[in-house]
Amino acid sequence: MGVSFLTRKNRKQTQKMDKALPGLSEAQREIILSEAATKQIVAAAGSGKTRTVTALAGHYLRTGRSRPGRTLLLTFSRKACQEMRERLDADVAAGVQVSTFHGFCFGLLASMHSFTVVGEEEMFRILAPLLRQHKEEIGGIPFSSLLGNPRLFRQEFPELAMKVFRYWIRWKEKHRCLEYDDMIRRSLQWLRSEKGQSRMKAKYDLIIVDEYQDTDRQQLRFLELMQPAHLVTVVCVSHSTKETSEPSPRHCRVFRE
Repeated sequence: MGVSFLTRKNRKQTQKMDKALPGLSEAQREIILSEAATKQIVAAAGSGKTRTVTALAGHYLRTGRSRPGRTLLLTFSRKACQEMRERLDADVAAGVQVSTFHGFCFGLLASMHSFTVVGEEEMFRILAPLLRQHKEEIGGIPFSSLLGNPRLFRQEFPELAMKVFRYWIRWKEKHRCLEYDDMIRRSLQWLRSEKGQSRMKAKYDLIIVDEYQDTDRQQLRFLELMQPAHLVTVVCVSHSTKETSEPSPRHCRVFRE
């Protein structure tokens, strides 16, 4: 299968077999039936990863380890969300919330404030007049190249970059707008607050994170602050990667005691 897992408790595995998990290998059953609060699945594409994830979500709901409305499955694309929804068994699908990280944060923030999401095109439109005032300083560099690469912009034109990005932040605040990257940052700010902690701490019995290797620092911190009763992360490796390969230390730190 190419599916393995890490846990906090020395990779503790249960030998119990569940007749309600047909069509699964012994390795898949061990992952699903393990009593560890935190698990990490390491799997190659095509190895049965999605089947393992959806069967795990269904098992937790059927056995009461997670309750309807308290199971969250996070992915990184709408396509992956759709695939997960389609693969969930009909009797448990309604009890599982499937979303991208950005989609979940959008819903969280939208429940408290009204705002508009803006993308790169809107940012270029708003900031182009300001950049034109400094055309001689910028030279022939396309505005989109500077705005699309903030690090390079700050290196080449530190004072101008500071002026432009400060203006952009003020504009977004004035017009109640957010970029996609703002959503996780704002959600983190709220989760760190007393109100956020009281509302979200242990709200979910189970959180499953697909494509966990793609998480960044903010998303890792987001998961830590959510504090679910059970956390399952799924690390995808290439077909050429050995089954014993493990994720980087950065992606294992959420498992430390």
